[in-house]
Amino acid sequence: AAYINEDPPVQGEQLRPDLLPAVRMNSAEGMLVAKEYIDLGGDYRKAIDIYHQLLNLDEDNPDLKAALADAEAKRFMTEDRFAAVKKGMSEDEVVAAIGRPLARNVKDYPAKKITAWFYPKDDEGNAAGVFYQKKGDKTVVYKADFSFVKAKAPGEEPKEGEGDPGEPE
Repeated sequence: AAYINEDPPVQGEQLRPDLLPAVRMNSAEGMLVAKEYIDLGGDYRKAIDIYHQLLNLDEDNPDLKAALADAEAKRFMTEDRFAAVKKGMSEDEVVAAIGRPLARNVKDYPAKKITAWFYPKDDEGNAAGVFYQKKGDKTVVYKADFSFVKAKAPGEEPKEGEGDPGEPE
């Protein structure tokens, strides 16, 4: 970054040949950071912001464009992706199948001794829910509901948790 900033490229002009390797190295590092936001924190929005920032300088980078397209495609849960979640799966198996939820989208229900992970389906507030219970030394899915959280209409009270997570077995 320091090398690039010493004599920065002019926006809209083609990169000088000596800057391209430095810009690509910066993009590769930025893509790793964005991937960590997704893999470790489920934060697709932050990753997409990073990819867009990188594209401002490295607009012809095919790897960067592909990473952005993948993040945009996975930012919101689809019914087809969510169908991979099955009763009895562990948290790690769910993460492998559909990704990690954003930390603020994890909710504990201490009275019922369950934990729920919510995956946004759109910008309106609709979300799918995956519900876990502790079985012995394992935490497993006992319910997956693609339509658990329904967005509120203007003037309505929030409906999160309006659906019943049910009782674990």
